[in-house]
Amino acid sequence: MMHNFLEGVNHRFDSVFWPAWFLTRLQIRAIGTGESRKGRITVSTAEAESENPARPERGAGADIHFGLLDQRLGYILRRAQVAIFADFIAGCSHYDIRPVQYSILTIIENNPGLFQTQVAEALGIKKTNFVAMIVALEKRGLVSRVPLPHDRRSYGLYLTETGGALMPELHALAQAHEDRIVEKVGAEMHAALFKPMKQISTL
Repeated sequence: MMHNFLEGVNHRFDSVFWPAWFLTRLQIRAIGTGESRKGRITVSTAEAESENPARPERGAGADIHFGLLDQRLGYILRRAQVAIFADFIAGCSHYDIRPVQYSILTIIENNPGLFQTQVAEALGIKKTNFVAMIVALEKRGLVSRVPLPHDRRSYGLYLTETGGALMPELHALAQAHEDRIVEKVGAEMHAALFKPMKQISTL
């Protein structure tokens, strides 16, 4: 489903959606009227004002120009992800389930007994972050970590009885969320989005 795919995009590419633009400002300190003291450059107030003309004010309600951002797919994907996640979270607010938690529970539901590292890698989640997520789900009684017979240091992940009973409800809410996306973009466009999005995820 779309939110599952975007969940992976979030963790793999979150740090590259916004370019690191570092702006440097030249600060001029006026010391007198143009004299140089101990190697410091001094600029008169008039000269400073001529080099830094008054900037036009853009008050509340002014149009925002996004420039080339509207041509950057990463930026558009990020905005779409924010909207999709917000809708999903609102739809699952009764159960306090977020997209990443739903993704984890769905993988475990369909692959009981996987190692923690296997689930983390499948979803593109850093191991250190994933452990905390599993602990939180375990405390809520939705997931259990079972030591493996052949290696007591490793754990297989399983849904608890409570977690298993919750999944049909979550799937129904997730489908309602997906239906809202279809309503927004149309069934044909929705179906066409999956292939290119999956291809982009392999960058």
